[in-house]
Amino acid sequence: MSGIKLYTIATSAILFACSMMAEITLPQFYTDNMVLQQNSKIVIPGTAAPGAKVTLSTDWFDKPVNAKAGNDGKFSLEFQTPQAGGPYTLVISDGKDSKSLQNVLIGEVWLCSGQSNMEFPVKGDWAKLMNADEVAATMHHPTLRMLKLKKVTSVTPLDDATVERGWVDSSPAEATFSAIGYLYGKMLQDSLNIPVGVIDATWGGTPIEAWTPLEKLKDVPCLGIYSEPQNFPPDCFDYPGGLFNAMINPLTVMPVAGALWYQGCANVDRACGYEKCFRNMIEGWRNAFGNTDMPFYYVQLAGHILPVNVQPESNWARLRHAQQKVRDLPYVGMATAIDLGHPTDIHPTNKEEVARRLILLALDKTYGKPQICEAPECKDIRFEGNKVVLKFDAPVKSTGGVALGFIIGDKQGKWAYGHSKQIDDRTIELTSILINKPSAVRYNWADYPDGNLYGENNLPVLPFASDIK
Repeated sequence: MSGIKLYTIATSAILFACSMMAEITLPQFYTDNMVLQQNSKIVIPGTAAPGAKVTLSTDWFDKPVNAKAGNDGKFSLEFQTPQAGGPYTLVISDGKDSKSLQNVLIGEVWLCSGQSNMEFPVKGDWAKLMNADEVAATMHHPTLRMLKLKKVTSVTPLDDATVERGWVDSSPAEATFSAIGYLYGKMLQDSLNIPVGVIDATWGGTPIEAWTPLEKLKDVPCLGIYSEPQNFPPDCFDYPGGLFNAMINPLTVMPVAGALWYQGCANVDRACGYEKCFRNMIEGWRNAFGNTDMPFYYVQLAGHILPVNVQPESNWARLRHAQQKVRDLPYVGMATAIDLGHPTDIHPTNKEEVARRLILLALDKTYGKPQICEAPECKDIRFEGNKVVLKFDAPVKSTGGVALGFIIGDKQGKWAYGHSKQIDDRTIELTSILINKPSAVRYNWADYPDGNLYGENNLPVLPFASDIK
């Protein structure tokens, strides 16, 4: 027998043996105890024996769903989830091997992402909530499930994420999970009384450029070194698009109800391009998930760094302004944390209030449960001689009886702290003996501002600047 024939026979035997031994593999986030988004199309990709017929059976199917593995063994199962419920078992088989996913729940799934203030744990070795012991002790919620992704970056989009822990039931043993993620999930479950899943895809200290799909960075101004990916080592955590590739893109086969975002500290010194990048990132994520209406709720940065009474040049204020402008996108909402900060700690500990403000947005805008979820806004500004008259679209009140946080300026660029007088519950008048003819006014415009105006439901009036678009 010729060498060529022997080689062909041997190769065929090896391929046949490999196909016989091939195990079904699934993405790491499809496991026991997972929560799948209700009333959604789910895609489960995987690998099996080449050419095999792969079958998915589960409790709610009338008949199994089938797919054929290609020559490379890859398959893709698509199916529809029912309304919230469970627990269910999913069985995936190719006739020779099978995988069973047990104790699966159907409910609402939310993706939490950003940098360290979203990663901030209920109780961990580097940070903890202001009431961490009390919260951690009451984390037993078996139908609230949590999944934490490992910190991974990639220069190309990946098909699978690397799981650090999960899916697991909420319990005191999971106190290192994202505080905002857990608290938001608990508040959502308390309101809807259905299973909830929360995914933690966070990495402290990372810029928005790393979470934005690379193609969405092309028209972003002020990118600097982020305009050239070759400036970064491939394994660098701030590689442009790298965290989207490794920690967001793999999840797009699994629909989510929406996304929560808390990020910005790493971009404070480059606020000029943040608005455009943020808009592009949201669009990029929505496109990747195949849902242009995907809700996206985010946190405006808390006050930080030592207080300065009059600070018209503030990078933190510029970044917050950029965040605020993105609110005009559809299905987007912003919860400010401006009044929850700490002058010397970039990680404020009152994450429960942050989660409350986020859940108010979600209940009102996503779940059709009307809430007072947004603070009053200044809708009319008039400059009358030495006075500035502000009109708000809803009643405002100041804590302590005196409205703080205003600065007024003139056309010569001079600024001074504003003396306030509340005329009625929607009108505030400002003056300063240092400014004879004011032409501009700003509120809560500083690194660590002291504004104390609130609307109903204890929601702080957002910062604004009459002279900045």
